[in-house]
Amino acid sequence: MRSLGLGKVESIKMVNQIFRLDISSAKSLVHNSSTWEDRYEVDQALHDEIEALMIEF
Repeated sequence: MRSLGLGKVESIKMVNQIFRLDISSAKSLVHNSSTWEDRYEVDQALHDEIEALMIEF
């Protein structure tokens, strides 16, 4: 999907619809895929930062 120009969010939505997975499972599948491995560390750091802010809130 990335090779077709889809972003990560769009890829998650497509996986969700095509394979009828819940959003959490689709996100995990895309996030941990070799296709998106170049974004893994940056995206995980952002996720962790947002999660920490939510806990503080």
